[in-house]
Amino acid sequence: MKKLSTLTLGLLFAAGSAFAQSNDATVDQTGDDNDAIVEQTNAGNNSATVSQSGDENQADLIQRNYGAPGSAGHEADINQEGDRNEADVLSQGGVGVNTIDLDQLGMDNYARIDQFWGSNDAEVLQDGSENDALISHRGTFDSEALIKQVGSDNEAFIRDAGQGTGPNTGTSSKIEQYGDDNYASIDQYGDGNSASSWVAGSDNEVLQTQSSANNGQRVEITGDNNTYTVDQEVGTGNRLYVNSRGTGPGGNTSDAYDSDFTATQSGSSNLISGSMGGTNNSLTITQLGDNNSVSGGLGMWDAAGFTIEGSNNVGVIDQLSNGNSAVMNIAGSGNTATITQN
Repeated sequence: MKKLSTLTLGLLFAAGSAFAQSNDATVDQTGDDNDAIVEQTNAGNNSATVSQSGDENQADLIQRNYGAPGSAGHEADINQEGDRNEADVLSQGGVGVNTIDLDQLGMDNYARIDQFWGSNDAEVLQDGSENDALISHRGTFDSEALIKQVGSDNEAFIRDAGQGTGPNTGTSSKIEQYGDDNYASIDQYGDGNSASSWVAGSDNEVLQTQSSANNGQRVEITGDNNTYTVDQEVGTGNRLYVNSRGTGPGGNTSDAYDSDFTATQSGSSNLISGSMGGTNNSLTITQLGDNNSVSGGLGMWDAAGFTIEGSNNVGVIDQLSNGNSAVMNIAGSGNTATITQN
């Protein structure tokens, strides 16, 4: 059954269309097996809202705006409630600030947002299980991406890549996951970017990679059996803070058990600080370059180097080159600590 309750013209469904400017679209669908395709192209102040309630719905939205006439900005708001929904959004154009707010409630949902050029803002909220979310920015600046997932078996990906030889700059990417068996991945290329993941639950994996200089990363984990890998490549002045002992946005109960943490920084004047709590944790930090440090302060939430709490922990810090410093504190029994400076 298909029910289309609202349609504001200014676009064409399914077949596609192109209108010059001042486009506006609103779609309501209630029922099963519904499809919605919205395409807004050429210059114009485009705005599209798609709301679906039911089972096995799919929404596809394309917005393009490359400048005058009509000047700035796309805006899209997609809300899906039900089971096995899918949403794909493509936003292209270097004018204005493109904003996409995509909410999904239910099971087996899939959300993908691709934004090319300009200053963009994308947010995905998924409430359910077995959800997948991807936000991709290419050739953008001062953009923001946020993925929130509540449930189990979720996967979240944020990709901030440059266009040609030009990197993204000033981009903020955040992933928040509450539940079980989640996977979070953030990949940024460019200067002055920030990445953060907050994971509360068990059996989570976090992977964050940044390339270039003056970037910041933060990882907060509260739960069990977590694995997290952080890379900051080929840059100077990068900062990393890791907390997997239940403080920060989570509780204050030193939760993280059986966690693995691997961090690599290549370049100069980089900083790592943080802490791990629980038992049977493993820590490996590698810094390649001059004047790097594993220490606290400097806006890194005042962690005193890197601290491991509990028993049976292993800590390894390798610093290769000149002028480096490291502080590692271990509390408990049966721990092993190794700091190598060459």
